[in-house]
Amino acid sequence: HGRPVARIVPAQKHEDVASRSHAALLSRLERQPILNAVHWTRDELYEDDR
Repeated sequence: HGRPVARIVPAQKHEDVASRSHAALLSRLERQPILNAVHWTRDELYEDDR
């Protein structure tokens, strides 16, 4: 039936990738300026202004 094109193997844990990604996110958020966001309600999000 032809050549095999894939292997089925157990998934590997990538905990180091996840922890580095989390650290990079926190680092970026710490450097990001704080914005003065407006207050809104959930109902306002669903209003249709058309």
